[in-house]
Amino acid sequence: MKVLEIDKTILERPINHGAEAKIYADDNYLYKIFNFVDDKMLSNKIEKLKLLHELNLDVKPLYFVALNSNIIGYSMDKKYIDYKPLNSFDKNVNRKLDNLKKLKDKLDILHNQGIIYGDLKLSNVLEHNGDVVLCDIDNVKIDEYDFDTFGYLQNLYLKAFEADIYLDNYMFNALAISYLNHVVESYTVDYADKKGLPYQLNTRQNQEILASMIDLKDKEKIKPFIKNLKRYHF
Repeated sequence: MKVLEIDKTILERPINHGAEAKIYADDNYLYKIFNFVDDKMLSNKIEKLKLLHELNLDVKPLYFVALNSNIIGYSMDKKYIDYKPLNSFDKNVNRKLDNLKKLKDKLDILHNQGIIYGDLKLSNVLEHNGDVVLCDIDNVKIDEYDFDTFGYLQNLYLKAFEADIYLDNYMFNALAISYLNHVVESYTVDYADKKGLPYQLNTRQNQEILASMIDLKDKEKIKPFIKNLKRYHF
C-alpha cells in the first residue's frame, strides 16, 4: 500500500467517533485515523493490510495515511460515506436474509485464506444498495499477526480459546439472531451499556459477570450452537 501524506486541517472535523479511531472526509477519501498510535499495534496493522492486499481480497483500505511522515491511519473510498451499519435494523426480512448471505460469503473468503475476522457485530458490517462490507478489516488475525484490538467484550472469546473459525462462526450466528429479531448482541459494548453492565475488563468481578452473561468458557459449547441452528446457516 502507498502512503498518502495529508494536511492536518483534515483532522479538524471528524464525521464519526469510535473507541479505536475517528473517521474524517475530504472531497476524495474517507480517513480512519487512530486515536492512539502505539508503535507495535501500528506495525501489526501495516503488515496485515499489506498481506490482505497481496491476497487481492476485497478490502477497503486504499492508502496508508501519514502526518508529518508518521503513519496515523489509512484511507478508504469516499463511496463508503453512504453505507449504514446493520444495527440500523432494516425491517425488510428478505433484504436482511440477503445481507446475511453476502456477509457469510465474505467470511468464507477470509476463512479460506486462514484469516479470522474476530470482531463480528452488527455495527461492524456496513450495507448500501445491496453491497455488504466488513469494517475494521485491519484488526483481523492473519498468519503470525494477531488481533490488535482487545478493548471490547469479544476479548472474553479471544482469551477463552485460541482464535479460530469457531469464533467467527459463533458470532455470525449470534449476529444473525440479533439482526433478524431486532435485538442487540449479548457480547457487545452496546449490550452492556443497555443493561447497565460493566464492560471494562479490569476486575475479576467484571469478568465473572460477563462470562456468565455470555456463558462460553468452553469451545465445545460453540459446536452444538452452530450445528443446531440450521435456520441461520446459508
